[in-house]
Amino acid sequence: MKKGLEETIKEYREKGIYPFHMPGHKRSGVCFPELEPWDYTEISGLDDLHHPDGPIRFEEERTAALYGAKRTHLLVNGSSSGLLASMGTLFRRGQKVLVARNVHRSVIFGLWQNGLSAEWLLPETGPCGIPGPVLPEDVEKALSADPGICGVILTSPTYEGVVSNIGSIAKIVHSHGASLLVDEAHGAHFLKMARSFPESAIRCGADLVVQSLHKTLPSPTQTALLHEGEGFDEEKRLRKYLQVYQTSSPSYVLMAGISKALHFLESKGEEAFRAYRRRLDTFYNEMEALENLSLLPREGRDDGKIVILTGSADQMDGNTLMRRLREEFAVELEMAGPGYALAMTSLMDSDEGFDRLKKGLLSLDREWERKEEALNGFGLPEKVLEVGAAMEAETATVPLQEAIGRVLADEISMFPPETPLYVPGEVLSKEGAEYLLELERKGYCLHGMEKGAVLVLC
Repeated sequence: MKKGLEETIKEYREKGIYPFHMPGHKRSGVCFPELEPWDYTEISGLDDLHHPDGPIRFEEERTAALYGAKRTHLLVNGSSSGLLASMGTLFRRGQKVLVARNVHRSVIFGLWQNGLSAEWLLPETGPCGIPGPVLPEDVEKALSADPGICGVILTSPTYEGVVSNIGSIAKIVHSHGASLLVDEAHGAHFLKMARSFPESAIRCGADLVVQSLHKTLPSPTQTALLHEGEGFDEEKRLRKYLQVYQTSSPSYVLMAGISKALHFLESKGEEAFRAYRRRLDTFYNEMEALENLSLLPREGRDDGKIVILTGSADQMDGNTLMRRLREEFAVELEMAGPGYALAMTSLMDSDEGFDRLKKGLLSLDREWERKEEALNGFGLPEKVLEVGAAMEAETATVPLQEAIGRVLADEISMFPPETPLYVPGEVLSKEGAEYLLELERKGYCLHGMEKGAVLVLC
């Protein structure tokens, strides 16, 4: 009878075999006594992540069955490794891909590493500049205008839970002979047992789908999944790229964590999701009492991402709300942006946790002065070079004001969510520089810009 990794490790431990092998702590309990009993390496019986034929293969097969995938691969280097491996697999050097502008920065690195040319696809825009869905008709228009596009890369759901119509988009993409890669990092809970949540992109026809287990399920940070769709037929090439982007010494602590999470879903998942839905529905109903703060509507998105609209005036924006909830109510939100803040929930949240967030929001709402002073955007920047060419060029660090009109050599994004404001090879405009300086002044963390200085081409 086939067994999962969690059970296999437990049985191996009971044998009392002495470890003249890695890791060096020898499960002595000196370092992390809670974790060391799960920390093994590729010894007899415990399988090999890169050539699985035992308990790890079993985990892949039961995960694929759970999500409705053709095949599934375990990831211990996060969703970023899955996106990079997928891009190397689906696309060939020099090809052109259609990329939603709100992708994660790892996709930008994938363009560089694989020598790809990007055609940018702008999602709809929602309140406070929050990216909305990618529309199927925009995908159709772009693919029809350029037959040279070989693939499409989308993020669904977004950090804020917005979901695109992946079923319709997949049909359009495949009708043009192209491939569809979906970054579903924030949608690992899109399972059949989670009936009130959107359907996973892997069941909607995408070729490859990447999910972060740790974002919304009870699994350790860094654990993720890469699903193959029914029409995907390059597993050998994919496994080769997974060896490039995943460590050759994968953590058995992380893989056992995946195994435990899967066992939890199989044994208690339906009950946990019912309780989760009850908590969310109760919370949203109670938040109808808000008068100054408000919640982003639930329609068309994963409402497990609670987006609180704050207004964006100084001292009354997302950062302020995040700080005050932390300091006054011992609640830490996931992120803050100009005009909103985000509470990331999961099926492991408690009634007490939701109650604490509710009390904090209702209390602050009474004194909140909602002012809409949204920062002005700057549109899609002018592209001069492909990402890879810009990242390989000679560079210099200059103050932001001196960089206006010059070509940027690094990706600039607000962290989180770490979606690009600028990508390498684009020209910094006066409006763009003012926007970045205003974000920095308001206290938002910007990657690719430090103390008002950026990297430009010489």
